[in-house]
Amino acid sequence: MRLLWASLAALLLAACGGGGGGGDGGGDAGTGTPSTGLSTGATTTLAGDGVPGGDDSSDGTGTTARFDFPRGLATDGTWMYVSESHGRRVRRVDPTTGATSTLAGDGLGTFRDSSDGTGATAGFVEPRGIVVIGAFLYVADFGAHRVRRVDLATGATDTPAGDGQEATRDSVDTTGGTASFHRPIALETDGRWLFVAERDTGRIRIVDPATGYTETLAGNGIGIDQESLDGTGRTAGFSRLMAMTYAAGALYAATQTRIARVDPETGAATFFAGDSLPGFADGPAATARFGLIRGLCSDGAYLYVSDAGNARVRRIDLVTGETITLAGNGTPLFADSSDGTGATAGFRDPRRCLFFVDRLFVADGESQRIRVVR
Repeated sequence: MRLLWASLAALLLAACGGGGGGGDGGGDAGTGTPSTGLSTGATTTLAGDGVPGGDDSSDGTGTTARFDFPRGLATDGTWMYVSESHGRRVRRVDPTTGATSTLAGDGLGTFRDSSDGTGATAGFVEPRGIVVIGAFLYVADFGAHRVRRVDLATGATDTPAGDGQEATRDSVDTTGGTASFHRPIALETDGRWLFVAERDTGRIRIVDPATGYTETLAGNGIGIDQESLDGTGRTAGFSRLMAMTYAAGALYAATQTRIARVDPETGAATFFAGDSLPGFADGPAATARFGLIRGLCSDGAYLYVSDAGNARVRRIDLVTGETITLAGNGTPLFADSSDGTGATAGFRDPRRCLFFVDRLFVADGESQRIRVVR
């Protein structure tokens, strides 16, 4: 990683700080000062009519908008952005009114290919994790094995990293279009660098947004064939990475049932919360259980977890690791999601989350809605 850190140091000397925004996890970016945490768990629907959009995902306001499997959430501090993995589009949503429009994507998708273009002429295969850095939205194009970049002002889309070939466990770190990824699923930023989580290899990659130079920060590449292992850099092991966020100077990376804290400078990974077995249990970090983690985000004081396996939104104290359930009745709802407070609220398939303006936004994937928890 010597070459990358040298280039980073040069960039920092030449610039006056980064332009980070909120991403899949929201991190500390775009949220203002850390809050004292959500307390009521009151859950409402911001946008989405609950009907899969297919190739006809429609713009609109609130429940007149239509999504086809919303997955990723990000913010630039004003707008919220949503990636649709099945609709193959990036949408822009007003976080107050729910007014929804399409920023980029033709909705068609092509097998293992993704085409650059502007607005509706750009093509995605399967957009999942997203994050804002400066004036651009970065998109993990999962099925295309690429990292895409969308100009927030124009919708112009290009490919700063990824050759489109499915990387092996021995993928080589390199620059831009010659770098290889294996199913990038989650993105995050510390305001300077782009972090990319690969699902099946269990690697966390670090990308220089200015050059596309890509290196491996943590993960041995064995992925799903192992238990999660503490370690530094390539000696750390993740069974299958599902979500990632940045909070309080650290990356938090989740497998299906466990969460690790990762040092973004050294790649040192240590256990943070979650029993290795799937299930449901609140309590101390070491004994808390999750069914299937699909999203992580933070307000700087707490870590919020989209626990799709339990159809609940959980909250973890970043200092003590104490875990509670914030919202969700634990029963996935067939073709619907019900508003309510705490355990009276229903989620069908909570995916990525985003903490923004003292609210928690959740992409309720299969229910085709964006939910808000207060």
